[in-house]
Amino acid sequence: MNRTHQQQFIEKYLSSTLEGLDGGSFRSQVVGAGLIKYTFPCPFCSPLRKSERLRKKSDACFYPIQGNYKYLFICHNHGTFACFESIQFPEFLKRFDETGSLLSRYTKMRNGWEDPDVTEFDFRPNF
Repeated sequence: MNRTHQQQFIEKYLSSTLEGLDGGSFRSQVVGAGLIKYTFPCPFCSPLRKSERLRKKSDACFYPIQGNYKYLFICHNHGTFACFESIQFPEFLKRFDETGSLLSRYTKMRNGWEDPDVTEFDFRPNF
């Protein structure tokens, strides 16, 4: 099954970042033909909760939009301005990482540039 750019980015870069956030877990779930929903604690409002049980709760998700291969970030808690409404995936990256490095990396991946993590390259010609 082919993964979309957003799925690839979520699985490669965000899953490890969001796994263990406030003691919660990052999970994927098939919700339709080839559509995967990713759930995790909300990175915006979970840290503000008083009880440990509520901080661990997976109340946020990347939900696939059927038919256009894009994801929405949805927080069911709506605890802060950053998670009050559903937002497109690139906007989530802007709000989540204020340095802009994740959005820049995602844009490069989406535009077909080589994976920015590749550090080895052999400049010798192959004859």
